[in-house]
Amino acid sequence: MKNSDQFSTPINRRHFLSTCGKMSALPVLSSLLSMRMLNAAVANNTAIGDDYKALVCVFLYGGNDSFNMMVPWTHAYHLNYLEARQHLALPKELLAPIRSNSSENMAHFGLHNALTDVAAAYRAGDIALMSNVGTLRQPTTLTDVANGNALPKGLYSHREQQLSWQTSVPENESAKGWVGRMSELINDTDSSSTDVSLNFSLNSASRLQTGQLTNPFQINDKGANILDVYGNRLDMKAAYDATLDYQYESVIKQHYAHKSKEIIDKNEFYNESIAKVGDPFAADAFPNTSLGKQLKRVALTIYAKNELGAKRQSFFVSQGGFDHHSELLLNQDALLPQLNDALIAFNNAMKSIGLHDAVTTYTASDFGRTISGNSSGTDHAWGGNQIVMGGAVNGNKVYGEYPSDLRPGFMDVDTGRGRFIPTTSVDELHAELACWYGVGLNDLPTVLPNINNFNYSPMGLMKL
Repeated sequence: MKNSDQFSTPINRRHFLSTCGKMSALPVLSSLLSMRMLNAAVANNTAIGDDYKALVCVFLYGGNDSFNMMVPWTHAYHLNYLEARQHLALPKELLAPIRSNSSENMAHFGLHNALTDVAAAYRAGDIALMSNVGTLRQPTTLTDVANGNALPKGLYSHREQQLSWQTSVPENESAKGWVGRMSELINDTDSSSTDVSLNFSLNSASRLQTGQLTNPFQINDKGANILDVYGNRLDMKAAYDATLDYQYESVIKQHYAHKSKEIIDKNEFYNESIAKVGDPFAADAFPNTSLGKQLKRVALTIYAKNELGAKRQSFFVSQGGFDHHSELLLNQDALLPQLNDALIAFNNAMKSIGLHDAVTTYTASDFGRTISGNSSGTDHAWGGNQIVMGGAVNGNKVYGEYPSDLRPGFMDVDTGRGRFIPTTSVDELHAELACWYGVGLNDLPTVLPNINNFNYSPMGLMKL
């Protein structure tokens, strides 16, 4: 089967212009997005080379309490943290110390003791931390919050904030994903790219990778499930294939048969590609957890990049269970070791196949949590801390502005109970990743429509 038959329909300049002409009377694309994509197609500010790159999003569903993931270490700072968190605070002996900058000798922060290997990778330069990052439409103050000025839609809501992280358009819950927009831009300007899908979503479709004309290719930790198409009856394959090959007079029936056959062909091609290159990883290279299995599948797909014909890929994996309104300490003790082990296994796997510099992994979550707790947990908040990992990361450094005093009411970004207004927007984080992936600075507004609201300039997170 040829690559041109694969996965999703990419957007290219000729197809885009032709489609816009045919659909000019239909409300398919907003005029703003259409103009931005047209300008990008004409200006061609983005052009990728012959190198390979992959972006991996690890979404922590539920809203990770990342102020217990990344904790102040210095004496006075930690005392303020203890006062703010009280019965939910972690003592220093339960923290793995890190410095906020490689040129400084004093440890400024400590990571949760379940993230000891992540802390070691941070100190080795493989990991950076993003502090107090969250969804914003524009730089926002307490006055803006009080007046309801330009706030993200559904602030503190799981669904809306999950979508805002994945779309970078927090004013519009129906927006497409920022990686989907980026992939269509990349594929448009890369004349040598194949039609193989750039985007793989584990276990379910992600909004992150959904574009105007593309959708992520869905797989699970075992690969592409062909049996789903056959209703889990492989013995019916011949009869079902004959039904799909039949030429129907009904346009609807013919289209359904064509799309069903296309899905089967894509799944078979993917599985054959993975099988052809084999599994280069040791049997115990990845932990036997949901996230570990997902990241092993990502690693296998990356290893098969040449068979799949891809120079750019993205992956969406997830870990659930982070909505800790109760039993925060017990739940993080159970979940964070899984995150630690899976991330480090994946980092080591990329080194073992020589692609450490080509793959960047980052965490995302609905939102941060309140600094002040309830009986045994914390509630929905806003800004939080995230992990960025890979050989192309300028690691051993904290980016953004960690609140200088976590005690509720002591910071001018505290909307109450330690619900911190983000001091770094998800757009700025995504811009760092997009530029590394191959998007030109002039094309960033196509991928991140609100980026110009933040007077963005590269912060040096990535080695470009």
